Amino acid sequence: MGDAHAVSLLRAIVVELKRVITGEASDGGAHSWSEGRVQALLGELSAHCGQPWTLDEMAARCGIKRTRLTALFQQLTGGTPMAHLSRLRMEHAKTLLRETELKVIDVAFESGYGSSQYFANSFKRAIGMTPSDYRRHCAGLSAAELQRGNNIGFRSELEEQQRIEAYTAD
Repeated sequence: MGDAHAVSLLRAIVVELKRVITGEASDGGAHSWSEGRVQALLGELSAHCGQPWTLDEMAARCGIKRTRLTALFQQLTGGTPMAHLSRLRMEHAKTLLRETELKVIDVAFESGYGSSQYFANSFKRAIGMTPSDYRRHCAGLSAAELQRGNNIGFRSELEEQQRIEAYTAD
């Protein structure tokens, strides 16, 4: 979970730096307070991604409305709250598959998925292989190879769209 949290925080720093450079950053007041609350929520989500979070619960934890929460998440992470939570859950599941002998169904529930079938389908769509195949694949890798695989970052939909636009503009 430390790697996923570090990637999230780094992403938040990059997004904030972009906002400061382009002049989009707010000068304080309610924005700073609510952004601080969302930053705290990011840490809480990372530490407790297996809980059954809802958008309403996240907004209530921050003391703001759902639409404001979604807008702040977009600014801070480049994605929606639920997409961020899904990434955290997937990273947690990958860690459990690599580092424990838990059954796949237990990994699913421990990572916050309601059913093992939904977990398996989501995992295959996100990673490109089933959870069992991922575990077998990781068992054959050295520690250095595993570390290189852990350092792969995520792009938000907005970042990917910008990358595509820059590529097609050339």
